[in-house]
Amino acid sequence: ALIDAELWDDRAEEAVRLCDEGLQHDPDEAELLYRKFRALRKLGREQDALEAARLASAASPEDRKLYRTVKRLEADEMKNKLAVWYRYEDFDQDLDAWHEAGVQVSRKFRWGTLIGRGTQAWRFGDSGQQFEVDAYPRLPGRMYMYLNVGASGSSLFPDYRYGAELYKNFSGGWEGSAGAFRLHFDSTTAKLYTGSVGKYWNNWWFSLRPTLSDREPDDSLSWRFSGRRYLGDREDYLGFSVGTGTRPEQDFLTGFENQLTSGRFQVELQKRIIGRWIVKGSAGMREQEFLTSGTRDSWFVRAGMEWWF
Repeated sequence: ALIDAELWDDRAEEAVRLCDEGLQHDPDEAELLYRKFRALRKLGREQDALEAARLASAASPEDRKLYRTVKRLEADEMKNKLAVWYRYEDFDQDLDAWHEAGVQVSRKFRWGTLIGRGTQAWRFGDSGQQFEVDAYPRLPGRMYMYLNVGASGSSLFPDYRYGAELYKNFSGGWEGSAGAFRLHFDSTTAKLYTGSVGKYWNNWWFSLRPTLSDREPDDSLSWRFSGRRYLGDREDYLGFSVGTGTRPEQDFLTGFENQLTSGRFQVELQKRIIGRWIVKGSAGMREQEFLTSGTRDSWFVRAGMEWWF
């Protein structure tokens, strides 16, 4: 009870000391080992926390929740991740369905995470590839950045693209960001200015993101509101997003001009299975309005899997 009180009062170092005192009398006490694991995680001592969790699981092998915790922590210690996905979109008009598949490899370094990604798309009876590199460097002052550069030799994607966004974590579970991106096509350049305001509340995360698009013949503005409900693990969540506006980024890639407004709704689910494996899926619909053809509705699904190693 005293250890719990120290944990509730965010006095993790004192909680570790009390755990060690109790473990001197009973080294295999699972409840003490579990509380030591919690205290060590609060202190950011991930390796020591993993060892305490392993000892707690060995002392209480029938505890499946503790077993899954150990597997999750072991997966978090992995530095590499391989991801694959497939996306399908069908339209209500006389337009062939769009297909997209991709593969992504990422690695964690001391300074942050580096990601390489390749995407293959099939649209308008044509196919093309895009290759991108992302980076998430950590910065002082509870800040980090998102950096992106990409290139393609296909008309289905920009010839090349690049951009950056700076994120800042504030007290009270708030987060803000601001960034800019450029997409270069054969005959024009699209400039995107974006940012976000996010809030963590209990097991929820909410985000509002506007995007200002600068491309001839005029500018346009779109909005997206997102939410996620975490299900006991940062890799397990159920989410949704709602978007509206004119010419969001994905619609720069379609080749259609004179677009008026666009609306989009999506739900998503991500779940960790067997420690290192993560499955994810999403589904949604969108409506686009054009001067020449009225509205065009579509629905889409996306499925993927990640493996940590």
